[in-house]
Amino acid sequence: MKQYFQFLFLLLLLPLSLSAQQNLTASQPFFNEAAHSYQKWLDGCGLGPALQVRSAEVKNDTLLVVFLGFQAADPDSARAVWNQLRADFARKTGGDTLENRLFEKVTWYFEVPPRQARLYLRDSYTGPKALCWEARVVPGNKNSRPVFQQKDLDCGFKSQEFNVHIGSQDLPGLRPPSAADFQKKMDKKTVFSRLKPWLSTRYQKPQPDGGWSHIRFTDEWQTLKFEVDDLRREVISDASSSWLCEVLCQCATCLPYEKLEVVIKYEVPDAVSGGFSLSATISAKYGSGIWKPRGGGWHDLDDEPAKKALLKTYGELLMVDLKRFLLQP
Repeated sequence: MKQYFQFLFLLLLLPLSLSAQQNLTASQPFFNEAAHSYQKWLDGCGLGPALQVRSAEVKNDTLLVVFLGFQAADPDSARAVWNQLRADFARKTGGDTLENRLFEKVTWYFEVPPRQARLYLRDSYTGPKALCWEARVVPGNKNSRPVFQQKDLDCGFKSQEFNVHIGSQDLPGLRPPSAADFQKKMDKKTVFSRLKPWLSTRYQKPQPDGGWSHIRFTDEWQTLKFEVDDLRREVISDASSSWLCEVLCQCATCLPYEKLEVVIKYEVPDAVSGGFSLSATISAKYGSGIWKPRGGGWHDLDDEPAKKALLKTYGELLMVDLKRFLLQP
């Protein structure tokens, strides 16, 4: 009889366990490998020349986000490519939608429940246009198809590029390691995995107004791309706050808000020396200081000579710090 009641108790718990979301954080290495398998499937379907897997990232422990990108010079081209792919797919399948198939294959290759998966499609964020295009495929309601959403994003940052070269000769000691040993120690995957926590510590910190800045990594595979917002006195280190503004606006500080977008690329190592280069494209914007801007309220630092010089100095110092960190034992 006791075993019978235990069995009934387990049956009652079963729906709860099925509805609970899995913690996906520990599965990140598997997702990295699954991204390669997903790309092979895209290539086999003839979609590979247009769609590339940028990254597969775990968000908030329970959500897997897969990012697909286009080899397009601007958002209009990316949108046109996507519309053509959808039309061709619907014609070949008799009406099925491409986003449904892509989403189904995400759950298949990455082995996650649909409710814990998201699929984002984005253009390459290149070119001078102020808006970029993004599409999202998210789970629908119970027993319904995934929902397709698309929108334009503000991505018209003006940027500056900075470079640093790192070689075995930069390491302390009289006898540098061989090129092969240095390449093994400083391959792309290792460099990015070391930089991510360092960047998180550097940029996620308390601000003068009592709040915190926030960092968000948007690509950690092809490049190390991240965005930082809610910054104060980061690039504009000499910014000042007017006491009159603080009194009138009842603000803790009227220092301007800043936000950064950084893309770090790893250049292929030199086969002879084992040395490699990192390039960082840094874009920065700032607001008025009274409130956090929305939409078009941001201004490019690169538009003003004095602030453009500040960004140049900031980027050069960042690369020096980055190199010093990577060379630590």
